Amino acid sequence: RYVNPDYPVIGQQKIDRILNEHYVESGAKELIKSKIKEKGEYTLLGQLQVRLDESRDHYWAEVPVLGSNFVRIGKKVLNEYGEVLLAGGAWGTMVVEYDPQYELKGRLYPFYVREFTPFQITRIALDDYVEKRQNFTTEEWIDLLIQSIGFNPAKVTEREKMVNAPSACSICGGQLQS
Repeated sequence: RYVNPDYPVIGQQKIDRILNEHYVESGAKELIKSKIKEKGEYTLLGQLQVRLDESRDHYWAEVPVLGSNFVRIGKKVLNEYGEVLLAGGAWGTMVVEYDPQYELKGRLYPFYVREFTPFQITRIALDDYVEKRQNFTTEEWIDLLIQSIGFNPAKVTEREKMVNAPSACSICGGQLQS
């Protein structure tokens, strides 16, 4: 997503910039909360998890980089990534806004996750893969699997492809024989 194989240095510079600007050290929580308040919003890199607080009939985001378990979560984020966020969470970039007007039962909850872009694949539409598989030769499909686990298929041998292809097939992992 961030690195063009033809220009890896530029891609690495982009990754370094994103990390420098958005990754928060654990000791900088108050600084980041202040930046969110002063700027109105801030993009963070970190883990996001959601839970349902049934006593308040409210979903809350847990944002460890803010040290808060009571961050409001946008409906769009919840609709798009709710399953994975409710079942353990995901790492990604998130836009957190500050709204000093939001109160619930007499308590102020100013932080709000408006956007979230996960680093991990959060949904796999297996039917799409099955349907699209017919458009590839076996060799092309294996190359796609190899690329999906981070290898350049043009740079690995056929034997290396066969050894590593099952890593991309976690669905059939329990059915593979040595």
